[in-house]
Amino acid sequence: MRRPRAEGPLRTLIVISFVDAVGTGAFLTGSVVYASDVLGQSTGAIGVTASAAVVAGILVTVPAGRYADRRSPRQLLLLCGVARVIVFAVLPAADSLGAYFVIVVIAASCEAAARPAQLRLLFLLTPAPQRVVARASLRNSFNIGAAVGALVASVPLAIDTTPALQTLVVVNAVSFLGVSVATLTLPGGRAGRLSTTDPSPQRTRPAGQMRFALFALASGVVVGVGAGTLETGLPLQITRNTAAPVWTISGVFVLNAVLSIALQRRAASRVDTLRRGATANALAAGALAAALSLLPLATHGGPAGATVCIGLITLLATSAEVLAAAGAWAMSYDIARDTSQAQDVALFGLAAQIVAAVMPATAALGVTHGAPVWFVVAATVAAAGAVAATAAFRVPDAPQKTERSTSIDH
Repeated sequence: MRRPRAEGPLRTLIVISFVDAVGTGAFLTGSVVYASDVLGQSTGAIGVTASAAVVAGILVTVPAGRYADRRSPRQLLLLCGVARVIVFAVLPAADSLGAYFVIVVIAASCEAAARPAQLRLLFLLTPAPQRVVARASLRNSFNIGAAVGALVASVPLAIDTTPALQTLVVVNAVSFLGVSVATLTLPGGRAGRLSTTDPSPQRTRPAGQMRFALFALASGVVVGVGAGTLETGLPLQITRNTAAPVWTISGVFVLNAVLSIALQRRAASRVDTLRRGATANALAAGALAAALSLLPLATHGGPAGATVCIGLITLLATSAEVLAAAGAWAMSYDIARDTSQAQDVALFGLAAQIVAAVMPATAALGVTHGAPVWFVVAATVAAAGAVAATAAFRVPDAPQKTERSTSIDH
């Protein structure tokens, strides 16, 4: 498949993703230090607030998707951008736990609500065969922006003074101001409309409600466990149970970022239907199950052996992450109904968010109790991939849409 070149509004959407990520990456890198050293929040308060922010993000995702489908995705994206400018502008004045809690939860809710708005705009701006690749471009731009933001944050963190740490908030607020200004240039002042010459009724989920849930759960297990393994499981294993040097953790994140950026569009260009998405999910499940099974082996041997094993685990887990993401996009886009695209895609991704939320606790069990836990998680992941792939090949092919002319009110 020819890889589409981002042009016009789609290019603007990719730029918005990058600018958003620069501010978000800068602040998240130093958020714990900022909350503790500048705002004076306790460790417990920071942890409780972070958990509440995750829950708020999960709860707001589907309603935001419904709003983006039925009203205006551009309006929703603009509201989220402006709201985040305001909350980060007032964050330095959060001198109580209550104020800090409210501000962080609002910011997390706006971040979660902005994603369905971006996805709805992607649907409206991109022909159906190119949507998975376009989504990969959005992800890559966000990953690159987050890396740039983390690099920017390293300077005030190194200086480690209150004025220096305040620049983290300034960078974040300015980035969302840029997002808001760029959003005004996008089409879609009112709800987008897809027009077609095809007289057939609008498509409903070809797999049915139960199979929709099955695909969402199977994809969510692979995506969520993969994210949790790279973000929590592997770093914990390195720190607590291996002879590998601590800097290996940084190596894991750098290698993961580089490989993800290099491989995501390539993987996405080959995955564009429900069946191909389920196949990619199954391949991802196999790679991730292998990575999980190798985690106990990293505890044996000296620093060199452990480092090599960790490198192999990172390669397998990153390959799984790339394939699982492409598979999730293809499955959710193929199943999503014309009348509720953003809502369905957001609903499809809820399982991954929930699994990712419980993975830190699961990883802690694996680090504490060793191989039996990792093998159970690996078997669960492998089963999820196999079930989705089997189910996908039993679903009749969805009626093919004739190419639609996409019109968005300006």
